[in-house]
Amino acid sequence: MIRMLENTKAAAAAASSMISAWFVDLLGLIPDDITKLASLVGVVLSCVLIVTHTRKGTLEVKLLKMQLLKMQLQEKEKDRSETGQAD
Repeated sequence: MIRMLENTKAAAAAASSMISAWFVDLLGLIPDDITKLASLVGVVLSCVLIVTHTRKGTLEVKLLKMQLLKMQLQEKEKDRSETGQAD
């Protein structure tokens, strides 16, 4: 379910549905209640997309920091083993 919400195509579909609902409301082709419901669904979808992308971004940052720390520790260990062999 989360993968579906992270999809940019889903975000584009939500945005286009919001725009088309606004346009149809502007023309007066559907009642106000349906437009309000569509707007509410669009807002909820947008909020879900924002939250999932934010979480994904923070997880990627944490992963990169862990990888950097791991590389630094490997370099320190390598330096220690080289200096230990030189003695």
